[in-house]
Amino acid sequence: MNPTHLEAVTQRQNLLRSRHTMPHHNAAKTHCRQGHEYTPQNTYSRRTPKGYARRECKTCRRERLSSKAAQ
Repeated sequence: MNPTHLEAVTQRQNLLRSRHTMPHHNAAKTHCRQGHEYTPQNTYSRRTPKGYARRECKTCRRERLSSKAAQ
């Protein structure tokens, strides 16, 4: 192994670099399942109780919550 090829990076950077990890695939997504673009204005970010980061489309969230309220 050649140590001059190594680079010190955080665990997050390492996960995002690997094409074989879910964080890499999720970070590469630009639109939600319904086709709405993930923009800063249309993206709700939160942490789950276990500490995982989640992105949610605000448009879809608004539609889902309004349909629940109508029931």
